[in-house]
Amino acid sequence: MTGPVRRFVTSKWSLILTVILLGVSAAMFTVAVVRTVDEQRKMHDFTQCLAEWADASTARTTMLSAASTARNDALDGFVRSLTTQDRVKELAAYNAYLKASDEYKRQSAANPAPAPPKLRC
Repeated sequence: MTGPVRRFVTSKWSLILTVILLGVSAAMFTVAVVRTVDEQRKMHDFTQCLAEWADASTARTTMLSAASTARNDALDGFVRSLTTQDRVKELAAYNAYLKASDEYKRQSAANPAPAPPKLRC
């Protein structure tokens, strides 16, 4: 029984099968590495896109928050000036509120919300 097995193991067919097996294994390994690298690149690109969107959203929020705070402060000043019964102060506070409100609207129009990552990434 060991005679035919030994002859097969030492034959050219055994060598051919071994080379084919090694070739297929190397090819499968190469495909796995390429897929892994491609997936890592896609994940890195998506993460980069997400970070850019987050930075843009944060910058917009910071800018609009400052304009909104100025508008709210001006409105507060206007409402408080109504209790003084001083028309000049009321008009000045009202104009300050209008100026802050217009600035907020201008900032909102100039800085639209960035496209969500689902659409742009």
